[in-house]
Amino acid sequence: KRGLPHAHILAKLKHKMEVEDIDKNISARIPGLDQPELREKVLRHMVHGPCGKFRNAKSPCMDPEGQHCTKRFPKEANEKTHLDERGYPHYRRSALNCATLKKRGKSFDIDDRWVVAHNPDLIQKYDAHINVEYASTPKTVKYLFKYVLKGPDRARSALVENCQPVDEVAEYETQRVIGA
Repeated sequence: KRGLPHAHILAKLKHKMEVEDIDKNISARIPGLDQPELREKVLRHMVHGPCGKFRNAKSPCMDPEGQHCTKRFPKEANEKTHLDERGYPHYRRSALNCATLKKRGKSFDIDDRWVVAHNPDLIQKYDAHINVEYASTPKTVKYLFKYVLKGPDRARSALVENCQPVDEVAEYETQRVIGA
């Protein structure tokens, strides 16, 4: 319902993952220069923004006053991955692992704190934005269900005589659901 095809998938594992397993499967880091192809794909698909008071205060993720990102980027830097008291993961990120990102004709200096969590193998294979998160408690799964409960899809039909021309733009505008 956001205008682009996408999927939310929940995979249940047989055993609970340990922090070391999370680090093996999920990354929130910019790959090193020794992995140029993966690095280029992560920088193209998995960097949030640019947003922020001094980068782009009008970005869609910014709060109404344009003071901070509602997705909480940049994330905090962590020496190692850990789960907080709610079971939410805080991935290993470094403020020192930097890169320069070019978007819309501008250059931005970024670090791991701007990288969306992902699985490097999936990014390498599909060359697309694929956000992967670890959900350790039922509370962390609620995000998926908000999409199921957003309301029904809409369809429009009409009986016309003599093959009257159809205004496809008007039909698209009345059928499309646009989120916040």
